[in-house]
Amino acid sequence: MTTLGVNSASDIMWLASAAGDTVAATDPIKLELPTGLEAGRQLAALAEDTERVLRALNIDNVVILDPEPNNRLTFAQSRRRVTGETLVALAAARLDRSCDHLSRRRLRSLLDLPAGGDLSTLSASVIDLPLAPHWKRKRDLAALAALAGEREIHAAG
Repeated sequence: MTTLGVNSASDIMWLASAAGDTVAATDPIKLELPTGLEAGRQLAALAEDTERVLRALNIDNVVILDPEPNNRLTFAQSRRRVTGETLVALAAARLDRSCDHLSRRRLRSLLDLPAGGDLSTLSASVIDLPLAPHWKRKRDLAALAALAGEREIHAAG
């Protein structure tokens, strides 16, 4: 089983995958709404890109990390984030892959991380080798989501 972790940072969805306890690089490292297209075409393009990534990486499960509970996103930032995450979920559903949202509290529990402290800083205690580029507060959180998703699947199985 391979799980894709998704961490949305405003209008970019950072990606990392995991199989068991091993984090793997993804190509591409991010998904985002394309620019220069009208709104409807942007949505279709992102959905198609996401499906292509899920097939290319042989992804079985997708885990989308919820934002911090105390985030202060503007409406415009929230709309782009929710739109992107919805299109990822839709692409997973179209390919018959599971897709779930994961709270940061549940992630901490699954990975035996302390309840307090910066999640990005704590990632070093779970992931030995960072994946460059764009690691801190971006792909590291996606990798944690992927690992937590793998743990949840194995615990249920």
